[in-house]
Amino acid sequence: MEEKFKFTGPKNEYTLNLEKKVKGLSEFHDKGKEKIEGEFEKTPEQIEMINTVNQTLISIFNFLNLKEKKQINEDRVHFLNNFLFEKNCHSDNYGIYNSVRDSIYLNLEKIGNDKAHLFSTLLHEAVHAVSEKYFFAEKTDKNNIDISDARVGFRLNSQWKRERSILRGFNEFVVNEIVYNSVNMIAKSLETRFGISKNDLKRNIYSSGGVHQKLMETIYGKLINSKEVDESYITFIAKTHFSGSLRILRPIDKVYGKGSIHVLSCLDIFDDGNIEKDKVNNMVEEYFLHADEKRKSEIRDILTKIIK
Repeated sequence: MEEKFKFTGPKNEYTLNLEKKVKGLSEFHDKGKEKIEGEFEKTPEQIEMINTVNQTLISIFNFLNLKEKKQINEDRVHFLNNFLFEKNCHSDNYGIYNSVRDSIYLNLEKIGNDKAHLFSTLLHEAVHAVSEKYFFAEKTDKNNIDISDARVGFRLNSQWKRERSILRGFNEFVVNEIVYNSVNMIAKSLETRFGISKNDLKRNIYSSGGVHQKLMETIYGKLINSKEVDESYITFIAKTHFSGSLRILRPIDKVYGKGSIHVLSCLDIFDDGNIEKDKVNNMVEEYFLHADEKRKSEIRDILTKIIK
C-alpha cells in the first residue's frame, strides 16, 4: 500500500501496523468529502473562489521554492449555517480545518455577504490544510481506531503525553502572515474577479493570529540582531509550516535561553473563554518583551509545568 500519511507516537499494546493506520485515516478522509445534510450548495462564484485559493497556494509554493504543490479539493469545502457549523464543528469561529477528515468548514451565515472575509477565511483554512501534517493512530480497548493529528503546521498535539496542543499561537500567527501577504499580492486579481477592493483587504478580515504581531516582531528583531539568523529566517519559517523540521526554532533558545521555545509554545495554549488564557499569554509576552533574567526563570518554571 502506498504511504500517503505520516504517523508518530509511542509504541504500546494499542499500536497498529502502518497498513491499518493508513486504512483507518483514509476512511476518515473519505468522510470529509461527504456532504452534510443541509449544507449550502456552492455558487459559481464560490467555486471560483476555491479555484483562486488553489492558484494562490501554487504561487506560495513557487515563491518558497517547494517542490510539492498541494491544493484543496472542492468536495472538501463545506459551507454551513450557524446551527450546522456549531453542531459539526463545536466552534464559534468563522471557519475551521478538520485535519482527520481533511476538510474545511465555513460558517457562511456568520461571514454573511462579506466576500473579502470569505476569501481570507477560506485561504486561511486552506493554508492549514496543505501544511505539514503528522497523525497519531491506535486501536481503542473496544478494537476501534482512534486517530488525532500530531502536527499541523507548527501546532503540535502529543495527546499521549499532554492534554493540550502547543505552539497554537505561533502557528496561527504564521498562517495569518502568509494569508495577509498573499491576499495583498493578488489584490488586483481579487478586485477583478470578485469586486474585493484594496480597502476591503485592510479591514478586520483576518484571524486572531495578528494580535501577536508586536510579540513576534520583537522576537524576530532580536534574533536578527543576535546574528543567529539572517533576514531569510522568516522565509524558512514559512517553508517549515509546509514542509520541514521544527528545529528551525532552535535559535529562540540560543538567544533567549534554554526553555524559551517551551514558553512560546504556551501562547494560546488555552481556548477562548478559559480564565487561564489571558494570564498565560501575558506571561509569555512579559517573558519576551521585558522580563529580567530572574523573572524569565520564574516564568519558565511556571509555564513548563503546563506543557510537561
